[in-house]
Amino acid sequence: MIRDGLRMLFEKDVAKNQQLEILREVAKGFEQLAAGESSTHSVIDIFEQAPRSVESISASKDANVEL
Repeated sequence: MIRDGLRMLFEKDVAKNQQLEILREVAKGFEQLAAGESSTHSVIDIFEQAPRSVESISASKDANVEL
């Protein structure tokens, strides 16, 4: 029972970290826009890349937890 509770807390923490990473990327995009920088990528391209970026960050954090 304790293990399940800890697992659920860990999963919530991972989801929260994924959401925060996405928000950081959005903030970075707004900062670049305000600075007059623009991207050649479409919105669809960016949204397709975002999950891969978050997954790689989560995978590296998961590897650190297992150590």
